[in-house]
Amino acid sequence: MGEGNGQNIVKVNLLEITFGNPMSHSGGIEDSTLNLIKELSSMGYEITCVFCRNGGVSGTEKLKGARPISMFGGRTWRIRNMVLQKILFNLWLFFYLTKRSGDFDIVHINGDNGGLITLFRRKGVVFSLPGLTLLKGRSLFGSSTFLRRAVMGFIYFPSMIFEQLALQFSAYAVCDNAVTEKAILGHLKPAKVLLIPNSVDPAHFYPVRNREDKRNLRMKLGIGESGMCAIWVGTNPFNYGLDRAIEAVIGVQSKWRLIVVGPPQAIKHDRVHYVGFLDHSALGDYYRASDIILFPKRYQGIELAVLSAMLSGVVPVLDSRFSPAHFSTNEVFFVDDVADTVKLLDSLANDPGKIEQKVQNALARASLHLPVNCAQRYDRLFRSMSK
Repeated sequence: MGEGNGQNIVKVNLLEITFGNPMSHSGGIEDSTLNLIKELSSMGYEITCVFCRNGGVSGTEKLKGARPISMFGGRTWRIRNMVLQKILFNLWLFFYLTKRSGDFDIVHINGDNGGLITLFRRKGVVFSLPGLTLLKGRSLFGSSTFLRRAVMGFIYFPSMIFEQLALQFSAYAVCDNAVTEKAILGHLKPAKVLLIPNSVDPAHFYPVRNREDKRNLRMKLGIGESGMCAIWVGTNPFNYGLDRAIEAVIGVQSKWRLIVVGPPQAIKHDRVHYVGFLDHSALGDYYRASDIILFPKRYQGIELAVLSAMLSGVVPVLDSRFSPAHFSTNEVFFVDDVADTVKLLDSLANDPGKIEQKVQNALARASLHLPVNCAQRYDRLFRSMSK
């Protein structure tokens, strides 16, 4: 990382490492990086960006001067076994980083531990197998909890070791939430660990102006003007609690509907509507047409889908075991289980004002993740490092 010829120009070489569905439909990682890069570029930065992922599709077409790389030329997308695909991707990534990490000032890793870790290279090699951590909590053996935990622990533990090694070769570590920050404080001096949230795109995610606009939007989408509407967004039905969301909506006495964005139809019911994968523009419309985002996830982490919904004026309903570290009762609803969710939905149907009481707080919380706010924090860090 170094200064350019102009006094206000900082040149940065960035590597973005992502494992996931090629269609970024929920406020995804690559788009978060793209929004940040655009903001920094407008502030006088010259950023060279490389996107590395398991498939050949990337967000690079949205950014001038960026280029994609993919494992074995992107041919691994033909492998249907996701576990094998992730293991192969990360073995390839290990050797790639061993050889090429010195070419980059920043390595942006889509890891677990509650969020993204951005590593600023100091010297030598940055080691990491971040994608393996995404296997944590995935149901591979049906109802066999013992087997699932044993196998996931075996896969997850080595990836944690590589993340710790990566931190040892880094000058700074930037994380997007307090959970990740706490997890890595034992491996770097506190002054070298910075908390900068991921960005959410305000061009597509913003609230409706009034109830009339929401009614018109529902008519346009074919949702129906009256009644209550919840939305679920994700790529991993088990981790993100789609089964719980569907069970709760089907179980309420009041008239609730659930919009499912992402996976194909799992349970056929007149209250559950599957819309498949959506681009950000369409997703923003479905958020604004909804009353809540029902997201009873099964792991500790902060999701861009939830933040995008909040920026759209939608209040989240989250599992109370995994989300209090990220959000408060002022901005979200917490539930303990499906039965608790059913009670909450009935209560909200009888008194929708309870949702309105949290909307402004949800908007304020998500506004902390606007690209301009994140870019300003990175700007201060970059300039302090380049002195």
